[in-house]
Amino acid sequence: QRAIPVVSHSVAPGIAYFLPETQSRGTPFTFTKEKTLKPIDLRRISPRNGTPQPLSPDLLEALRTTNTAQESTLILVQQRGLARFSLCAKCQMPLRCPHCATALSEAVGGHFRCLSCGYQTPLFPSCVQCGHMHFKSFGAGTQSIVRALERSGFPQRILTIDRDTQTKKSNFQTLAKALTQLDEKPAIIVATYESAYSLPFPPLGLIALIEPDQGLFYPDFQSEERLWRELRRFGGKLKRGGSLLIQTFEPESAFWTTWIKQSLTKTAAELLEERRLLHYPPYYRLIQL
Repeated sequence: QRAIPVVSHSVAPGIAYFLPETQSRGTPFTFTKEKTLKPIDLRRISPRNGTPQPLSPDLLEALRTTNTAQESTLILVQQRGLARFSLCAKCQMPLRCPHCATALSEAVGGHFRCLSCGYQTPLFPSCVQCGHMHFKSFGAGTQSIVRALERSGFPQRILTIDRDTQTKKSNFQTLAKALTQLDEKPAIIVATYESAYSLPFPPLGLIALIEPDQGLFYPDFQSEERLWRELRRFGGKLKRGGSLLIQTFEPESAFWTTWIKQSLTKTAAELLEERRLLHYPPYYRLIQL
């Protein structure tokens, strides 16, 4: 039997694409003058009433410009709900799920819920360590972004795409219909990463990522590669002249100053050399089960 070659195409290939022995081929996406990437330093933004705002002034200005041009915008956040986690205002103890120990996030109804197992607290939970009943929430979820947009007075439609809006069949059908009308009725789309990966968006004028580099601060040798692929995967959804805005607390890191701006081949070579020097396990050579 004659061997048939298998060719894979991707706008966001992994590091394995650049290995000498790999047989994959594709057309990697690169940022150019027509499609730019701009990090926004969140440390320069003074919090209002002691609470950090989820949308920076630079991002709000870009949203107004896109709104004037009658173009759709995609805002990506890490998770749904109002916040990522909550701490006791007195002893700083994180509020955790009693079933799976996952950090609970604030919900719209005033209670807290677990995004892993679905556990939900009563309306007035107390800290298990000190009994205090006041908690401070940190990080932005889809619902907090929607609230910030509404306070900023954006007139166009706001579409929310996360697991909460996709559980009911009627909500999913309404969402699918709205996505097909984006060319005629532009909207601001607030979505989680997992929900927005495979949705058929038209070419967008602006894509904003809220703190996408959180994984870089954890000891995971593949965190740079995952973020690298996410940026190029979503960058492929931009129209000509579109922009990708990144809200980050670490704009001076090598990822934003060097790796994302230089050629793909050079960046991949640096990442592979770094892994070789640090003796990272070559998982790209193993069969993933």
